Amino acid sequence: MTKISLAKCDDYNKADNVVREVINLLGGICFYKASERIFIKPNLLSPKDPLKAVTARPEIVRVIINL
Repeated sequence: MTKISLAKCDDYNKADNVVREVINLLGGICFYKASERIFIKPNLLSPKDPLKAVTARPEIVRVIINL
């Protein structure tokens, strides 16, 4: 079964809280063991300003990496 979770992020300075909320709604990060390596692939189509919504927001990618 596929789970989907959404949350609005009006202020990317609060991205940490929003990303954590979304992940918690999905059951948390429990899909890997601490000894495993994981690959995070952000959407990086072209070098555009984050406001153009062409690539993943750096704030969101940073939070995911830190988690």
